[in-house]
Order: sequence, then structure tokens, then C-alpha cells
Amino acid sequence: MGLFSSLRSAPKKVSLARRLAIRRIEMLGALSSDRKLELMVEFTAASFVTITRTPEFALLTIIETYADLIRAGASTPNALQKVDEFRVKFLGGTAAPDELLVGLEWYLMVRLGVEFPDAPGTSNEWLALVATEGRRLFGLEVPMYIDAWLPP
Repeated sequence: MGLFSSLRSAPKKVSLARRLAIRRIEMLGALSSDRKLELMVEFTAASFVTITRTPEFALLTIIETYADLIRAGASTPNALQKVDEFRVKFLGGTAAPDELLVGLEWYLMVRLGVEFPDAPGTSNEWLALVATEGRRLFGLEVPMYIDAWLPP
């Protein structure tokens, strides 16, 4: 969770967030092909600041912080509780119930609903993709059951 590890990972995190945002646009069913293409071009050229305001970047930041805490010896519930305390304090919302602090993917779903309740295209398939790619980027094991936690 150190500043230097965050600075080192920033370019890769921004790049992955950009790719995941473009993928989310591709998955939107309600938009015309022309509008999707227009949005994908916008995200391809988007600034660092614009990308840091996306659901993708927020979720990758949660995964990164969680990974740092796990590597420092925290248990999953303790790591998620620390992440939650920070995000609630600085970004608002209410604390996640303890029963949702048992797994990273459940917690990602909770924070997505709090921080980006109206974000288009945030399907369960997309969330599983973000979780999987974020786990890979930050050196966490990708469970074989990654889709199993998703509600139907």
C-alpha cells in the first residue's frame, strides 16, 4: 500500500483501466455501433485524469491496495476492512457489511454499487473481467471459480 509501489504501477494500471473501459463500451448493448466506436476513440485518447475517474480505475485501485495488504500479512477480511474504512472515509457511502468482507470479488461488487451506481455496462461478465485482470496485474492468484461468486 506504499506510495512507491503505487507510483510504479500507475502506468500499467492506467493502461489496463483504459482497456477495460473500452471493453465495457464494446459490451454495451443499448448503443449503436457508431456511438460505441465514438466512445472507444474517446477513451483511447483520454487523459490520465479522465481514466482515473472511471469505475475500472477505482476497482483496480481497490485490488492493488488489497494485494499490498495481503502481501503485508493481512487476512482477507482484515485487508478488505482497511480498504473499506479508507474508501468510506474519503469517498463516502456506508461501510460494507462484514459478510461481504469475505472475498475480494464480493467487495468489488459492493463498492461499484456505491461509487458508480449508474455506470453503464457494468455487467457481471465485465466485473469478472476486471477482477481477473486486476488480480493478474497485482500478482494475486486468480481463482478457478471467479465467475461463481457472481449473482445470475
